[in-house]
Amino acid sequence: MPFIEVRATDYRGGLFASKAAMKRAIAADPSQVRFTSVASLGPAWAGSAAEFLTDGPANTKLTVVGPDPYTDRKWYGTVEVKNGQLKAS
Repeated sequence: MPFIEVRATDYRGGLFASKAAMKRAIAADPSQVRFTSVASLGPAWAGSAAEFLTDGPANTKLTVVGPDPYTDRKWYGTVEVKNGQLKAS
């Protein structure tokens, strides 16, 4: 299963301070959480969590690096589609 390394932001472009905050936001309203690819090589994805659920690449996990993958890698998480549902861990 391929992985795409991404940054997660809220609908205003703010970074999530923790993985738990990102997971709560996805559970509350997946359309308000945006992902943007950060790797310069390999597969890429940009869009909301809701778009990943419906239009994302099949059999792919998003590897989320936070709060900022360029300057502050305090936490890591994954987002994937399992049985038609978003699963953030």
